[in-house]
Order: sequence, then structure tokens, then C-alpha cells
Amino acid sequence: MVGANGSTEEKKSEGLAVKESVTANIGEDVTLSCTVSFHLLSDAHIAWKLEDIVIHVNEGRYSMNVKDKSAYLTVSSVTFRDRGNYTCEVRQSSVSSCQLYLSVFGFTVWLLEGEQKNALLNGSDVYLSLSTPLSLMCQIDECSKNTSLSWYIDNQHISSNDFRYGPIWFENENGVKSTATFESPTATLKGKFIKCRAVCGFQAREVSVRLDIQSRPILMMPDRPLIESQPVSISCTLNDSLKDYVFRWTITDKDVTVNATQKLNKVGLWMSTLSLWPLKEHNEKPISCGLGNDPSRFESLQMNVLYGAVISNIEVWPSTLVDENSDVNVTCDVKSNPIHENVVQWERFVNGHSKKWIRIRERTVLEMKGTTWYQWVLQLVNVKRGHVGFYRCTATNGIGRFAESDPVNLQLNEMGICFDNGIEFVENERTTIRCLIKRRTQMSVIRWLINNEEDVTRNSTSKDIIDDSGRTVTESRLQFHPLRKYNGKRLTCTSGTEEYSGGTIVLNVSYCPDQVIFTQCDYTDENILTCESGMSNPPIDLRLELDGIDVSNDVHVTKVNRSKYTGYISSVSATTYLNDIREASPNITCCSTTNRCTKLCDVCISMGTKHQASFSFMLGALSTAAFLLAALVILFRLYYLHRQNLRGDAVELPECGSSRGTGAENRTLHPHINAQDYANSSSSSSEAIYEHMKDRTTYVNESGT
Repeated sequence: MVGANGSTEEKKSEGLAVKESVTANIGEDVTLSCTVSFHLLSDAHIAWKLEDIVIHVNEGRYSMNVKDKSAYLTVSSVTFRDRGNYTCEVRQSSVSSCQLYLSVFGFTVWLLEGEQKNALLNGSDVYLSLSTPLSLMCQIDECSKNTSLSWYIDNQHISSNDFRYGPIWFENENGVKSTATFESPTATLKGKFIKCRAVCGFQAREVSVRLDIQSRPILMMPDRPLIESQPVSISCTLNDSLKDYVFRWTITDKDVTVNATQKLNKVGLWMSTLSLWPLKEHNEKPISCGLGNDPSRFESLQMNVLYGAVISNIEVWPSTLVDENSDVNVTCDVKSNPIHENVVQWERFVNGHSKKWIRIRERTVLEMKGTTWYQWVLQLVNVKRGHVGFYRCTATNGIGRFAESDPVNLQLNEMGICFDNGIEFVENERTTIRCLIKRRTQMSVIRWLINNEEDVTRNSTSKDIIDDSGRTVTESRLQFHPLRKYNGKRLTCTSGTEEYSGGTIVLNVSYCPDQVIFTQCDYTDENILTCESGMSNPPIDLRLELDGIDVSNDVHVTKVNRSKYTGYISSVSATTYLNDIREASPNITCCSTTNRCTKLCDVCISMGTKHQASFSFMLGALSTAAFLLAALVILFRLYYLHRQNLRGDAVELPECGSSRGTGAENRTLHPHINAQDYANSSSSSSEAIYEHMKDRTTYVNESGT
């Protein structure tokens, strides 16, 4: 069974007396019913639950009553929180229960204004202006059944093909959202009711709003341009004479209504006039005319205020303290409207008899140019003593008077570090550096600093000298001992005064590497030789030598992975000299190549494969065995000779290299033979045995068996 305001759909379910699905409109009341097979008595125990949570009936928005065989639960002002599974349990002589599902049909009409949207109530008014787009959105918040949305004006269905009210566009999304946009509303819409009808299954809801077409103020700028400080009148008219409106004027959200008046014009329309003294600050700012009692109705325009040139900044780059023979830029920033009419001139103050500003003409050392319409530059090239002094710029665009900048004072830097042409800082080679101070007080102290931390003044001397111009200047000479730790650091000569703080140079100290610290040969499939030099400045180059011959440019040698402090040479071919090491054992050497540093070389250190290492071990083992065998033979013969000498008998020994039991001729050793000579001859025999074993080992290595 269903409540008064809900629709039901009966479903059979085993074990339940009744199971229903109920749909209710959001904000309305709905009654849920549970019917059992027996009459309900007054002492029957009845409990309602929502998703297994017991509902306290007769409290808040819930109420319950019983009639005959049915129990009724009424929910007032349904919200989305009321949706879900409801269960009714009845305990009397037996236990019976019902289950229902309540779905909530949500439906809203929105007024869209840019990124914002405002909900509209049924029967509310919507105000809009002629030709101002209007967008309304109709949205079904929740419905589990078939849905549809449609639009009506005064109960007449409208579509995109209806042009009675201007162009209308519709945008639908899956039957749950529809947007109607009136691109250019006409006066025929005034007083009309626009309605959205939403259908959810068998449920339908409608929301209607009334359209009130209202005119917006019309803002009219004067025909002549707005010029700074020249008064002007701006008018604002409203095509509506039915109400007593109050106009409101703003410039960038600042209220200027106090300077405005309003009245009915000759045709009966309201008009307001603003008296304005434009300022350059008003340029490109919005001016708005609206209705004080209806902020949504306004019109805004951007002002274009013409004003004369204004010099916002003048500066010197890199500094007003100029080094002689250097280049300097004097920059003048100019603002005006119109900007393209600017005329910028440069002047220099002559401190002679006339003591006046004179205009600078284009000459060899002075060049004028405009980098942009906002920035103008005076370039002083190869500055001399006669170029120092006060400079300023003037500008105009034909509006108002010339603008003058503050003067800037260019001064010649009377202090700096000097050194002879071609000087080079080399590690441990003492160098003399001069610092000339052309302006200083007697209280000034000349100091030499490295990175403004290490004071090396103790290694300097100072005296007064006569320069090329005949002036007396102070010269300080520093006996500087360059070390590699000073490379990249700043050396400063300072007089201790703020006006002439000092001159600075960055030290570039050349030094040689301590040694070639690493060389390695790798007899892998790539056959790479790698050598790395020690740190140096500038970085040295490395080359590959084969028996003293430079083979760095051989086609089989490739230089790779060069960095600031290290150099690498690599060989990657199977036919390179690296393979030859195993055959001819040449001297593969990595050497430094520089004229200013001692040549450093390092012989390649072999890094063979495991297979080659096993043969090297076999070679060493066989060599050791050969030497041990020879030593045993010598000892045996010496012992035998010693015994025979004691007996005085001749001894017959087989010839070195003969085979026993072959019938070869034996030779007799005289009893008085020198044992040392025989030992030497025996040693030669052992060397022959070693060479034989060595040849055999080489053969085994080459055969690879």
C-alpha cells in the first residue's frame, strides 16, 4: 500500500507480507504502510526501522497510526537522508514484517550567471536585460527510473526551432540535466512564465519562474579624448521612466557618485551626468554606471586617458663609478599616453663659465637609441675623463610640458688593479701586481685581500708616483705567490673608503698535475685502456705511446670521456695494440702532453681475463718447477763429486740433454775438475730447460688447450 503523496510498485517476496517501492518528491510528505494478515490489537508491538536503525515514531518528522490490519508511518518534508530500506516488524500472537524502499525525487531549477548558479523557487522572478544572454538549468538530483526534462513558456512547449523569443539553445545530459540559453532575449519575454517539467517514472514536477525584462543603463563617453586634468562630462541614461532610480558611479570599485547629478531628460528618461577630471592613474581603468538599488544592472567601459611624458626612473649600468676606457649605459624609463609619440633627449651639465645643460648630439662616443617605447638608452663608449659629470634625460609626447629626470653623476673610478700585458699566474711563480689609487686621503690604508678574508698586505709596498698626466698618485705593489688553492678566488685592492672601495680581479692560476695517478689495460672483448691524470689548470691532454711512438691518432684509438680535470684514452678495436701486449709485450704508455708541465708517463697495468690469468698461473708454476729441478740436479752432482773427490775415483756422468738407457756416449769428468765451472755449465743447462718449458707454455697458451 502507498501513502497519499507517493507512488508505489508492489513486489512479491517470499517470507514477507508486503514489499513496496515508494517514490517521494523532495520536501513533500510521504506515508509508508505495512499490512499484515490479522487484525492489529491495541497491545500489538510495532517497530519501524530505516537501514536497521530504529525510528522513534511520534517524534520530530515521524508519526505512526494503526487501522485494521495496517500500520502507517508518515515522514514529513522528505529529504535525501530519508531514502533507503524501511522495515516494519509486528509482534502480536505471531511475528510478521514488511519491507519498503523509499526513493527521493530531487529536482532543482538554477539561474546560471557566469561561474555561479543560484537556485530558483517556484514562482520567483528572474530579472534580465534586453539582449543580455540568460541561462536556466533544470536538474534532477535523484531518480532511479526513466527521466525526462522539457521546457515551456506560458504552458507552450519550446524548442530550438522556436525564434519567437530570440535564439534559444538547449543542452541535455542523459535526461537528468537540461540547460536552456536565451542568447538575445527580446521584449516579448517580459512577464512570461518559463517552466521546466521533470518526469521520474510516473512522478512529475514543475517549476515556473517569471521573466522580467529590465533595461540596463547606457554609458556614453564624450566625443573628444580624455586628457589628463582637462574636465569632461560622462552621461548615463536608463530607458525606464516608471521608477525613481538612484545612479551609482564607480572607477575601479571606488565610488565617485558625489561628482554626479541625475534628472529626467526631455523624453522622460532618467539620466545621470558625472563631472570628471581625468588623471593618468585612470588610464585603462573601468568606469561603471549602475543602479544603487539594483547592483546587477550596470554598464562598464574602459577609459583611455591621454597624459604627458613621465620619467619614472633613470639609472646607470653597470655603475656611476666608471672605469676609464670602459662602456656605460644610461637608461631612462618613460611612461606616457600615447607612448609612440615620445621624444627623448639627453643633456649633460657643463661646469664651465656657462654652467648650463647642453643637449647631447650623436657622436662617436655617444649614441642614443630607444630599446622600447618605455626605455631609452644613452651609450657612452670608451669613456674618458672628459665624459664624466652630470647627465639627465628629458621627454615629451606633445601633451603637457617636458619632463626632466633627476641628474645622475658619472665619476671616474680613481682606483684599480693594474698589471702588465700578458701576465700569467703560474703556481709557485712569484708575480708583481700593481694597484693605483688616484684619489685617497692621507688616512687611507691600502690593503690586499683574497676573497675579502685572507689579508696579504704584508707582501706589498706603497709609494707616491707621477702618472702620465703629471698627477701624483699612490702605487701599491704586491709580490704575489700564486697557489692552486687561489684559483677562481677574487683578489681585491682597497683603500678602505666607501666612495672608492677598490678594484678586484679573479685569479686564474695555472698548475700542473702531481702525477698520472691511474693507468689500466683491460683485455676483455672491448680491449680498453684507461688512464686518468691528476688535477691541473688548464686540463692537460693525454696521449698513448707504443714503444715511445705516439699512436694517439691511430685509427684504432678513440678518446672518450674527457672532463675538466681528467683525460681518458680508450681503444675499442680487436686489432689494436692492446692485443699485441700478449704477443710482443710492447710498452703501452699513457703520457701527459703539455709544454709548461713536466712530461708524466705511466705504463699500462694489465687487467687480464680469468682465462688468461689461469695460463699465467700455469706459466709461473712450470717455471718454478723447472728452477727447482735444476737446483736439485746441481746439488746432487755437487754432492756426488764431493764423494768421488774424497775417494779419488773418476766419475762417469751422462751428457746434459742425453736420454738414459739409449746407448748414447757418456763422457768422463776428471777428478780435478773445478766444481764452480761445472755448476755454471749446469746452470746454463737449467736455463735451457726453463726456455724449453717456457716455449711449451707459450704454445699451450696460443693453442688454447
